[in-house]
Amino acid sequence: MSSLRLLALAALAPAAAFAQTSEVSSADLSRGLTLPPTSAALASQATAISVNPAGLSYLGGAELFYAHERAVNRFETGDGLYLADTFFGGLGVGASVEWLRGATPSRRRTSLALSFGGEAFSAGASTSGFASPAAPDLALQRSWTLGVEGRPTRYLAYGLTVQNVDEPSLGALTLPRTWDVAVASRPLGDHYSVAADYRFQDSAGLGQGRLTYTVLAEVLPGLSLSGGVSHGLASGSEFLLQLGITVDTSYAGATYAVGGAPGGLDHAAMLRLSQSPYPSLLAGGGEVALLDLDALLASRSSPAMTLLGVSSPDPYLAFTVHLDQALRDPLLKGVVLKVSSAELGLGRAAEVRDVVLKLRAAGKKVVALILSAEDSDYLYASAADRVFTVPQAALQVDGFMADPLFLGGTMEKLGVKWEVARVGAYKNAPDQLTRTDLSREQREAIDALLDTDVRAFSAAVTKSRPLDASKLAAAIDEGLKTPARAKELGLVDEVVTGEELGKRLAELVPGAHFNPDYRPRAARVDRWGGRTAVAIIPVLGNISGGRSQTGLTPTAGAETVIRSLARAAADPDVAAIVLRVDSGGGDGLASDLIYRAVLEAKQKKPVVASMGDVAASGGYYVAMGADEIWAEPTTITGSIGVFLIRPA
Repeated sequence: MSSLRLLALAALAPAAAFAQTSEVSSADLSRGLTLPPTSAALASQATAISVNPAGLSYLGGAELFYAHERAVNRFETGDGLYLADTFFGGLGVGASVEWLRGATPSRRRTSLALSFGGEAFSAGASTSGFASPAAPDLALQRSWTLGVEGRPTRYLAYGLTVQNVDEPSLGALTLPRTWDVAVASRPLGDHYSVAADYRFQDSAGLGQGRLTYTVLAEVLPGLSLSGGVSHGLASGSEFLLQLGITVDTSYAGATYAVGGAPGGLDHAAMLRLSQSPYPSLLAGGGEVALLDLDALLASRSSPAMTLLGVSSPDPYLAFTVHLDQALRDPLLKGVVLKVSSAELGLGRAAEVRDVVLKLRAAGKKVVALILSAEDSDYLYASAADRVFTVPQAALQVDGFMADPLFLGGTMEKLGVKWEVARVGAYKNAPDQLTRTDLSREQREAIDALLDTDVRAFSAAVTKSRPLDASKLAAAIDEGLKTPARAKELGLVDEVVTGEELGKRLAELVPGAHFNPDYRPRAARVDRWGGRTAVAIIPVLGNISGGRSQTGLTPTAGAETVIRSLARAAADPDVAAIVLRVDSGGGDGLASDLIYRAVLEAKQKKPVVASMGDVAASGGYYVAMGADEIWAEPTTITGSIGVFLIRPA
């Protein structure tokens, strides 16, 4: 084979990924496309195939990029497709095809890439090959690129690629192994990145490489600017400049970059389609979601799975996660909250109300559509921008009551006497079997609870609705109300049919479409550093020994809770622990064991006890060990004391 033929073969062989500013003017026929300014330490999109394959691990979902380059300085044009996705939270897979044509022979470069890792460290590899109509009879070896990338902290990232690792032999010629060492920083926060890359070849030596400096800045959500500067260390090396701008909408985006070189400009354009939404420059459109509390709060455990020991997350906790994700969904513009007696206590109803207010504060319109409602349902419904009801709705917003049941007289007729040992005057649980009426202490406790409920309910509703306390009290005193009467009293804004609801939504959220099957989608967040988590450990239902049980009558098993606390305390990715308590108590020994496990866990991690509708007796006992205890004004807590009871 002649030396000229070998030279042609070498020119067509696979080589380094020419995706950075440093290669704007390179005329090497083995190159791919020049992409907008980037760095081996900043790769986090599908184009990471050509920059650093390890960056594929940081994709938020499937992405497809189309790129076009017009290099006046090289008399060359090119097109490329880059497709990639991630699986199992860190396995990245990608493929790309690039076509180049012009003064040099037309050619096609095909690459496959794979990566695996997390925020602190990800490793990847890619293999590339060329085909050219100009030399169809030449058998070309493939070239391999290895890369690592990591974002160990919020402000620091690094990258390293080794291209032509195998130094493919092409007759008497070989392609040199090329290194790219990169470091990046975010000194001004998540929206501004600066990076420095040093590229050099084994054959040329460490001192004969090029330095490239890259700046990326998200000046507005959906609008980013980029810039790159490159120069060699050897005397007389050319100075290269590249500037770019990117406009993003949720699922599509466009980038244009222009680079300056001694022989003329290099133009690069890129289009993006993605499965995961990006921060968008366009605020219009979007979705109005239906949030059906009945469906979302329905138990997800089947009796068969429960018998097999397979449990599912508590529906209410899953519902709060659903709402939190909806809060951060950039495409969500409005919410229709379907209200139909969700059977929440006042504590959890107040929590849902807080989320409704957060949705409104995030710029999302909230409409409460009442099919049926009691006082606790109306508490969170009243926080919406608009409160609608259907013509056949039942509004039982009629105040608060308590109806303690006493079986003392029945027990006496049956000849059963209950022996009670009790510590704590207000520990009145045994009274239902031993008394026929309220004790002084129980009456005092019930009066205090009802007074608190009335005050909290009135303060919340009058803050959201055009009602003062006296008008609200008068409306409540009317008892069961028709929808028309509820509108007259100011409890609702309008009585609507299905067709009228659609018109009201169009007025309230112009341009958005209604989605009854809505699922939250979080915007792609390109944040560095490990994603720390807050562990939520439920203590729901009666506290007992053994394992927790889910279903219609959940129990909080000490064995399950203690094991969960230990795992969360030992997990380096868990920053804090929330002990979620919604329990009236139970077994004293089990409660004590959980309490001591909480004390042990808080030696390693902050622990906060969050109380729902009720956290009494043993429920309060387990919460005492936390660093802080959080409760709603209407949470039922206390009931300090113990008792033993047996029939005689």
